[in-house]
Amino acid sequence: MPRTRRIAIVGERDLAKRAHAGIEASLALFGRDFGGGLVYDWISTALVTPDTIDRVLGDATGVWCAPGSPYSSTAGALLAIQHARQRKKAFLGTCGGFQYALMEFAQNVLGRDAAHQETEPSAPEPLIAKLSCSLLGAKARVIATAQHGFAEILGGSSTAITGSTWRFRPSLKVLIWSLPHMTRPVRSERSGWQIIRSLLALCFNRNEGP
Repeated sequence: MPRTRRIAIVGERDLAKRAHAGIEASLALFGRDFGGGLVYDWISTALVTPDTIDRVLGDATGVWCAPGSPYSSTAGALLAIQHARQRKKAFLGTCGGFQYALMEFAQNVLGRDAAHQETEPSAPEPLIAKLSCSLLGAKARVIATAQHGFAEILGGSSTAITGSTWRFRPSLKVLIWSLPHMTRPVRSERSGWQIIRSLLALCFNRNEGP
């Protein structure tokens, strides 16, 4: 009998949010189509602390950092992501969860400042900055030119995206915040952490104007 695998969904559950309802619906479909063997539970970011992390996440096979930032606890969200990375667990970050994965990697692996203007609006050099013109609820197309290096990561010259309020680093010409919403898949031979490293390299190792 196959062992049961547990997915810990990190975030503040709110089924009024379409993304949260969609997460539960997708996991229910997986259980229906593949015969079970998967359980999930929501873990509020406020419950993830250095003293509790082994109890709340220790037996999780994977960690899903859900949309819905700002979270109740920024530190809790980042700690959950760090736990998944260091324990080599399956990890998925969608929308705000992906932004926080960038923040965690930049801060704990690269030793860089990783401010998010959502929680630190006066940060002089935020990693995640607010768009001057929000595309929330809209659709747009990102053009990835060869000079940015983003085209290689993207695997093509452009991609359709769904709207968002946030973008990655004010100095970049491409809207890297769009990655979790891309309709064109990222090259599958690269791990998620390799993609994150590549995205951050674009930010910290290139000197591009606005």
